[in-house]
Amino acid sequence: MTERKTEARDEITELIDKTEFKKFKTDAKKFDFRDLMQIRVGKILIVCSLYDYYILTEDGYLQETIYNEFNELNLYSSPIIQRTYSGKTALEKIKKEDFDLVIATLRIGDMELDQFCKKAKKIDPELPVVILASRSKELAMLQKKGKLDYFDKVFIWRGDQTLFLAIIKFFEDKYNAPKDCLDFGIKAIVLVEDSPEYYSDYLPLLYSEIISQSQKLIVEGLNSAEKMLRQRARPKVLLAENYEEALELIKTYENSLLALITDLEFKRRGILDKKCGVKLIKEVRAKKPDLPVALQTSRSEFKETARKLKVSFIDKNSPALLTDLRQFIADNLGFGDFIFRLPNGAEVDRAKTIREFREKLNEIPEESLLYHSKNNHFSAWFIARTEFELANKIRPVHIGQFENPAALRKKLVDIIDEHLYKSQRGVIVPIASNKSYGEKAFLMIGDGSIGGKARGLAFFDRMMKDYINPRFSDDFEIYIPNSAIIGANVFSEFMESNRLYSIVSKDVSDEETVEAFMKAKMPDNIEKDLLDYLEINGGPIAARSSSLLEDAMYQPFAGVYATVMIPNSGEDKYLRLSNLLQAIKFVYASTFSKKAKYYREATGYRLEDEKMAIILQDMVGKRFDKYFYPHFSGVSRSFNYYPFGKAKAEDGVVYLALGLGKTIVEGEKCLQYSTKYPGIYPQFGTIKDYFSKSQDAFWAIDMDSTRPVFPPNENMHLAKLPISEAEKSGALKYIASTYSPENDAIYEGTNRNGPRIITFAPILKSKVIPFNDAIDLVTRISEAAINAPVEIEFAVKLGEETASPAKFGFLQVRPMVKSGEEFRLDLENLNEKDVLLKSEMALGNGEYKIDEILLVKPENFKASKTLEIAAQISKFNKKAKNEGTRYTLIGPGRWGSADRWLGIPVEFSDISRASVIVETQLPEMSVDPSQGSHFFQNLTSFKIAYITVKRFGDGYFIDWDWLAKQKAAEETEYVKRVKLSRPITAKIDGLSGKAIILKG
Repeated sequence: MTERKTEARDEITELIDKTEFKKFKTDAKKFDFRDLMQIRVGKILIVCSLYDYYILTEDGYLQETIYNEFNELNLYSSPIIQRTYSGKTALEKIKKEDFDLVIATLRIGDMELDQFCKKAKKIDPELPVVILASRSKELAMLQKKGKLDYFDKVFIWRGDQTLFLAIIKFFEDKYNAPKDCLDFGIKAIVLVEDSPEYYSDYLPLLYSEIISQSQKLIVEGLNSAEKMLRQRARPKVLLAENYEEALELIKTYENSLLALITDLEFKRRGILDKKCGVKLIKEVRAKKPDLPVALQTSRSEFKETARKLKVSFIDKNSPALLTDLRQFIADNLGFGDFIFRLPNGAEVDRAKTIREFREKLNEIPEESLLYHSKNNHFSAWFIARTEFELANKIRPVHIGQFENPAALRKKLVDIIDEHLYKSQRGVIVPIASNKSYGEKAFLMIGDGSIGGKARGLAFFDRMMKDYINPRFSDDFEIYIPNSAIIGANVFSEFMESNRLYSIVSKDVSDEETVEAFMKAKMPDNIEKDLLDYLEINGGPIAARSSSLLEDAMYQPFAGVYATVMIPNSGEDKYLRLSNLLQAIKFVYASTFSKKAKYYREATGYRLEDEKMAIILQDMVGKRFDKYFYPHFSGVSRSFNYYPFGKAKAEDGVVYLALGLGKTIVEGEKCLQYSTKYPGIYPQFGTIKDYFSKSQDAFWAIDMDSTRPVFPPNENMHLAKLPISEAEKSGALKYIASTYSPENDAIYEGTNRNGPRIITFAPILKSKVIPFNDAIDLVTRISEAAINAPVEIEFAVKLGEETASPAKFGFLQVRPMVKSGEEFRLDLENLNEKDVLLKSEMALGNGEYKIDEILLVKPENFKASKTLEIAAQISKFNKKAKNEGTRYTLIGPGRWGSADRWLGIPVEFSDISRASVIVETQLPEMSVDPSQGSHFFQNLTSFKIAYITVKRFGDGYFIDWDWLAKQKAAEETEYVKRVKLSRPITAKIDGLSGKAIILKG
């Protein structure tokens, strides 16, 4: 048999268990459907005459027959079939190839059946070999001669091609049951029948019925992939042909038994016992009184015996024999509605779905509740729906644990509610299924790929289900905001139906692109789904890009596409829909912005390679007067390219900012620290630093901005506010510190009078919530799961004064690029005259040849002119692109900052031909370096070196005089382009962060 191995997931468990995070891990039992059905029949050899083969398939194509049977039942893998017409050829094949099953007919031509089986077993003793015959009389004659003793099983062919499915599944169940039933609790049906004629009829019916019924009952709201996996959890069917075999199966699988279907007459101790089935039933019922049992026999007088034993009776003489067996399955194995009854059998109510079951549970009489609970009917019904964890939690709950039936009822409802929430974690379901699960699901609108960003979210949701307790502590909760994903196929349909590709393929401005997209029509069915979505979402929404290429390892497209946040407020749902459609179309349009086109070109992708999915995500935060924002947002990186103080690069870095995360990703002033040293703030050295380098403004959603804006822009519903606005709303209590002029000191909190400074000291130093533990754990687990450094985006809403916990909203995870090469920089015996610059803070690794320099003239630089400087650099970049050259860029402040007063606000497309970027400090532009922006993520992904040269410090130096003497090939008022007569070299030690550029 072919064994399929599952991937080990122990490294993350070990990460948690070996650290202080152990107390925060989930206590949920890990059950993965991928662990089931590890042994499969993957390759079958049929040995038969040409005539028999034609009879078996009618048209001579058995492979297609079996494939169609598997496909019709939505099974995940169809075995490969090979056929041969002689025993000799079959034996040669068995020697050369690995088969999982051999099926032989009575006529194999060149040798006797028993001789063929002996030789096949000698080649491979573990290989199952079965006989398939069309006449039971022929089999009886062969049995008398002892020629069938070597075969594993005998089946009778009656023209029903589902028999092949039954044979395959029979052997798969036989080999998988010991692990699946005993280790994972999968249920088993024991069939006791010694007649090949009858079990050849029963097995196809049992498998077809169980598989099709299981598929219908697999919990509503799951996606197709999850449903496919859950098919592995269907009950096993185990066959016994005598009393001893039956007792052994029952004893082995006692705790997994779902039902017993037994004949009346079969052998006991080698002798035919005409009442053996009754003895077996009494034996089983003594230990399992509530086990569903069916007695099947041709002796109708035993119907009364079955009634007294309280088991079902199936008459083998009945013309509706198989129909009766099918009814037993439906009535007793949990298939069909759950029928709530009173102890006397009277029907009270019924439920079709789990959610409907939960609602009815609140309404049924106490007598019905106690009756079903006492007899474990609830757990049996859930087992049929492959809800094993739910069944296992409900089964031990009984009235003796509670003061009254009302407490029992509440406990059962709570268990179901918790399970329904957990079961959808990491699963994306169609919006049409949402009524079954409420608003907590990952919803899917349309179809197609969900894109990189959504994949990251769904992946982390699954990780949380297995490894992190969402209720991290009594006062801190981790969650992923409710999300709806618009599939990439909707984007394709939108583009094609509105003929937009003909527009974006031309060299048009961003404004023209946006205008064309705003005029385009969204498909009607998608607009209807979006209206349904707005019915369950009444708060602010972020429309985030999630393209096919986004968040890939080496081209993450970070910040290349738009995110639009809308207030989604007001009573007019059609006005809210207009705002939402505008946001979606704007994100679509950003796929073809100049910035995105330049970026795709740099990565080698074509226009048609990209498709855009969109995540509609509930915003994390709270409404403060007319504004909505989280108490704080952040970015966490598991690897810090610029470590500070005691922290090492692998200790990572976290950036925090009051309000929306836009402050961080655009490189504005925020707080940075290492989770290993949460009380150390590297940017604050003096009291003056607290005022000059701390956050002084924040971003929020304007809830009064309820109408579409024309022309639209990414910030159309946002407002940038002074921190005094947050002070007025009471949002600074656990975020700010206060400066005391009397003492010239900074004090934690806002209880004193004085200027407020955003330090997050109450959270990081006094630990009013376990935020630092949470972000450290989330970052490390993500890194371990992705097996690479990661960047995480999040937002936090603090709890109210009373009891509600703080909520940590996980927004995004993406891999970072960290060079695996080791380049050590030797600074010994270095002639200082040869050094153009030296730094202790560099990003990159290895040597970089420099032929050109693009220099922002320090003598002409003005902070008020950074927009003009950015435009001039962009023009030089286009020339370098056309000429196929690369350059080193040198200039002051934070490159890529959205705040023009902190640096030159270039975008990646403006400097895409740079191979080395140097950030300098001038008297007019002296700010701490930042790597919290999307700009930096793109630099690292393209392996563009980034060097920071501070104005002061022994490890920093730049030879301005040498740069001034270099002749300009071209220049503007603020920028000059230098073409060097001979190349110079930049050398960066990726481990230490040290760098030099040598003049020659």
